[in-house]
Amino acid sequence: MTDVAVLVSPTAGRGRAGVLTEDVLAAFRAAGLSPRLLPATTGAEAERQAAEAVAAGAGDR
Repeated sequence: MTDVAVLVSPTAGRGRAGVLTEDVLAAFRAAGLSPRLLPATTGAEAERQAAEAVAAGAGDR
């Protein structure tokens, strides 16, 4: 399985993002991918998690 990082702000869209997260993760799994959830509640946290994911190889083919 190919790993994929999924950055989510659970409170975005007045909480709708948190509700939709499981559907998104299920869609990735159905496509044969292995999603890794990266929840972030602030912009700084999202930036840090994205940078860490890239450093760990996210985006490599």
